[in-house]
Amino acid sequence: MAKFKSLLTSNLLTCGFSRIHQRVQDLSALPVSLAYASYDPEGLNDKTSPIFILHGLFGSKLNWNTMAKNLSLNTNRRVLAVDLRNHGESPHAASHTYLDLAADIKYLMDELGIEPNKSSFIGHSMGGRAAMTLLLANPELARDLIVVDISPIGALPHVESQLKIYSALKAIRLEDSLSLAEMRKKAFDALEKDIQNEGLRKFLLVNLIKEKDKFRWKINLNGISKERNLELMPEFVDATFDKPTLFLCGERSDYVPHDHHKKIYKIFPKSRFEYFQDTGHLPHAERPEQFLRVASEFLNKNYTVK
Repeated sequence: MAKFKSLLTSNLLTCGFSRIHQRVQDLSALPVSLAYASYDPEGLNDKTSPIFILHGLFGSKLNWNTMAKNLSLNTNRRVLAVDLRNHGESPHAASHTYLDLAADIKYLMDELGIEPNKSSFIGHSMGGRAAMTLLLANPELARDLIVVDISPIGALPHVESQLKIYSALKAIRLEDSLSLAEMRKKAFDALEKDIQNEGLRKFLLVNLIKEKDKFRWKINLNGISKERNLELMPEFVDATFDKPTLFLCGERSDYVPHDHHKKIYKIFPKSRFEYFQDTGHLPHAERPEQFLRVASEFLNKNYTVK
């Protein structure tokens, strides 16, 4: 692990992480070993060219189960849906920056023996920024990239809304005497005053589980809520990812404004953008058939099926 840590630090510094130089130098936490689900089409011969799927904040690999299966069939490739640190079945850790997430993904690739220039990445929101951070620091790790409704430029929108969600979830009193269904129903009703969107409440409460007669949150609420470094991506000086990059965005979302395109092209010069009509921040969930078609066409164009 020490060798990995020094290699990552070297890569990040040589690729021009200007504002985070001190953060890299002070990196004390080693990467964590991530949980993932593997989806292999029948008769797959090439298991060394996977498609990695990285979920967004409050999410997990489970959110991508159906999409991952269908992508595997459409591309005839292994798809690995990953739980990022502090989410799903992956370990909790005190630090939760984009550098941490990038280090974890690199470590997973090393664990799996993935060779350079063979993988593809799909990252939504926080997962998209994690993928961009990783590939700007180590562009040789992937052949292409799909970024789902997130820009590398500027601060995240709706930060105050996210802080409100943290507070609302932490305020829920977990009653171990209740069943999981009863506790989720009680929490669902309690969240209504702060989170009016029913779909969002259901999505968040997937993180509430019961183990050994005790309730707990799969997401590390205390750790992530203290981490303000998720608002901005690290600023790169000269680094680029000069490989096919597709930004899939919601037309009703404000996470990838059109006035960001010019700056994005400087960092990802082979980018193209597609906006799904009447769609918000979750194009893969709101328009799954369109998302599957567009993503599959992009991935197949850049890969020769074996």
